Amino acid sequence: CLVLVTQQQQQQQQQQQQEQQGRLDEREERIREENHDTLGGDSFQPGDEQDHTGEEVDKNSLTFRWAMFVEGTIKAPWVRLIVKLGVGSAKYPLRVALFFPIFSIFCIIAGFGTNFYVESQEHALWTPQTSHAYIQGTWARDESGFPENRLVSVLLHKNGENVLSLDGAKLLFQINSAITGVPGYDEVCDISPKWYKRSYDGGNTTTCILRSITSFYNNNYETFQENATTFDDFIETVSGSEYPSGEPVDRSAIYGLSEVNNVTGLLDSAQALRIVLVLPQDGETLDDSLAYALEKPMGVVLGEFRDNVNSGNTGWVMEIITTRGFEEEFVRGIIADLPLIPAAFVIMSLFCCFVFSKRNRVESRSLLGVGAVVSVLLAVITSYGIMFIGGVPFTSLTQILPFVIFGIGLDDAFIIMGSYSRTDPNKETVARIEETMKDIGGSILITSLTSGTAFGLGALSSIPAIRWLCIYAFPTIIIDFLYQITFFVSLIVLDERRIKANKIDCCICITSTANDDDDEDEDDHRRGRIVSGLQDRSAEKPEEAEEERQLHFSENIMRSLAGKLVNPAISSGICLIFFLFLVINTFNALELTVAFDLTDALPGDSYIIDFVDASTEYGGESVYLPFLFFRDVDFGDPEVRKSMHEYVDQMTDLDFVSGPPTFFWLRDFELFTSLDETLAVMTFRHQLDAFLSIEIYDQLHGSNIVRDEEGNMIASRCRILMGGVSPNSVTTQVHALKTQRAITMNFPINEGLGPAEHKFFSFVQAYNIWEFFSVAEYELVLTTLVSVISVSLISVLFIPHWSAVFFVAPFVCMLYVDMLGTLQLAGLHINAITYVGVVMAIGLMVDYLMHIVIRYYESLQTTRRTKVID
Repeated sequence: CLVLVTQQQQQQQQQQQQEQQGRLDEREERIREENHDTLGGDSFQPGDEQDHTGEEVDKNSLTFRWAMFVEGTIKAPWVRLIVKLGVGSAKYPLRVALFFPIFSIFCIIAGFGTNFYVESQEHALWTPQTSHAYIQGTWARDESGFPENRLVSVLLHKNGENVLSLDGAKLLFQINSAITGVPGYDEVCDISPKWYKRSYDGGNTTTCILRSITSFYNNNYETFQENATTFDDFIETVSGSEYPSGEPVDRSAIYGLSEVNNVTGLLDSAQALRIVLVLPQDGETLDDSLAYALEKPMGVVLGEFRDNVNSGNTGWVMEIITTRGFEEEFVRGIIADLPLIPAAFVIMSLFCCFVFSKRNRVESRSLLGVGAVVSVLLAVITSYGIMFIGGVPFTSLTQILPFVIFGIGLDDAFIIMGSYSRTDPNKETVARIEETMKDIGGSILITSLTSGTAFGLGALSSIPAIRWLCIYAFPTIIIDFLYQITFFVSLIVLDERRIKANKIDCCICITSTANDDDDEDEDDHRRGRIVSGLQDRSAEKPEEAEEERQLHFSENIMRSLAGKLVNPAISSGICLIFFLFLVINTFNALELTVAFDLTDALPGDSYIIDFVDASTEYGGESVYLPFLFFRDVDFGDPEVRKSMHEYVDQMTDLDFVSGPPTFFWLRDFELFTSLDETLAVMTFRHQLDAFLSIEIYDQLHGSNIVRDEEGNMIASRCRILMGGVSPNSVTTQVHALKTQRAITMNFPINEGLGPAEHKFFSFVQAYNIWEFFSVAEYELVLTTLVSVISVSLISVLFIPHWSAVFFVAPFVCMLYVDMLGTLQLAGLHINAITYVGVVMAIGLMVDYLMHIVIRYYESLQTTRRTKVID
């Protein structure tokens, strides 16, 4: 029985081996026939006696079997699907050509009408959504209950000259009058929280907080005239440490760079004067906000005032900024760049018209060139419409994508048209399309997959702006691929019908009656000659090659270059040059730094840029004022208050923090309660009531305390000054971010809690961009590695030789290092703009490289030298 079973097993194994070998032989024959029909002639195939090196092929080798597996199992089903789509489009070209534009327009209209919105908020664009800054900042902004404000700021300077003068004060009073005279100003001030109001003239006037040197005179011009009779009187008043209300003066808020006399303690000079108006953040949405509505006419009034001041001969220069204006300038930057998309469409259309044109008026395909651009544009419109419907935000970075897609999409169109031009013109158009899809379907599939994957993996980024860009990019590339093998194919068929009907290119209603360019009849059968010259060509007979060199100037140049590249001496020299270039760029890439200037995303003529530049030069170095937040604790517990003091002490002991907070409610509260013994027997809530009943304490601390309906404190905050953090040093910013975070995470009351549950923490708006700095390098490295690995895997699965991965992976890495090194050599930094460019570059690098590698492995030549030339 054992012998019989063994014999039966052996027979089954032999039968399976024979069936497997039969399938391999059948696959070889099918590949041979398909290539013979498509390319013509008896060319080398995987089943021939020799491989691409000219050596004998071992059909039992792992390399051969892997090539057969890739071609027959992985690649073939996709190619068959591409062929079916292409042939189907060729059979019904008019229906396809009408359907896709209608579908694209429907998608974009539906997108605009449903969930389309533009995102321009800094924290929403650049802050990783899993970071402490994003989570805690969201609570502080949207959930904490602390009153928010909107700012209107004016800066006056004289290009570095001293601005302390009576004339300067008078100009500030005029600006104040312009601000307070804007219709709706009084209504907004009436609804402002009491902490954002100030009473002047003995309580007769209550208005919004308006900070400048005019505040020393209760913002009253008559008071100024009465008290500032001489320059000395003026200087003595504006050098004071308190306003008339008793509120302490923050000189950094009303002066620019200033100097104080060490003897008298009075101001000697200042390079800028400021006005800061604090408006409430009222309403549940911006549409409901009176303050937001007020900023628009106020910006117009101040803009006209600025133009009058700057056009005069007084030497004064005025710059303005508003919270709404800052947001609107970002949106304007997006809108201002939108015309570049149709401009790119026109330029690419002209280029494609030239590439597809001929002197023969009928055989010329300029209109088809425009169709190639239209196919890419429709793909972009469709993809963007779908993203809008899905609620993916549109940002200033998203509009960069169409320019990249034009390059990738037109590349596929050139390949399709080049292959179609090499088919037999005597065959039926549908048959020629079928041959074309068999010829290049796999190639454009692989390049689209690799490019799409490189972009798609960017969607793993924790930075929202990058993730949204890549979410837009991946479907756009895939949809563009589908449009090329369907919509563009239908345009080829329709254009072929035009040619057969003897209609003139670009004037399809006119039939040609002249004998156009008889001397080019033979060339006319080689449609798209320039396109073909731009693509990889199969080998030709010597006589045909000589003729092609006369016709295809671009191909002639490439053949001449290829002939030189295979010269051992030249190729060795080129390798040495690029190796040295890689070494140099490796050192340069290590010196690449991260920097960020928010004005990079603004229009070049934005008044916001003028304000920021003037403020940086004359207003003094910007300082960061983080809030220390305390929440979800029993503020009446002495141990909790002790912990609050300890947390503040640990924060203020940091080398980049400039001492204890100027105003801290707990410090003043404890001093207040210690001076009145009757308060000792009260509950904490009643003590707090008594404390805030004092007007000056209420003004200083009321906006920093949140109480529930019963009067219990549920959250509080105080500010510290990070004077040691330079706005021009990313290193110090990231260091400050990580150091304060370490204190917060290790503080006893926060142990074991996540960022959403921290009882004590620090936050300022600048943390949002610091979080971007802290992860930018890591994200770039991670994105690069994942993209290289994924693209290499695709190359292994779709290119019929395992050695392809040893070309793709190292060269992508080398090109990436060269690009980073070149950025540093050009004096650029990794910022919002270059970061996006670097991420997108991976997709382009892969696209170019894969075309060369695929063409090499699919070449029908039999030696490495001839394959390189081919």
